[in-house]
Amino acid sequence: MKTINLEAPAYLDPLVQVQINAYAEKNRQEQKRKSTLRYRLKMKWLKLLG
Repeated sequence: MKTINLEAPAYLDPLVQVQINAYAEKNRQEQKRKSTLRYRLKMKWLKLLG
């Protein structure tokens, strides 16, 4: 899966830049959480199936 880089370029209004960066950070956290959940589920199934 391709991750979209949402880092704000320097020429943007600083406030907008802060908001975009916060959004990008939130996205990264979400992706990390999802992949961890997926990993846990996979492990659970592997244990169940032996």
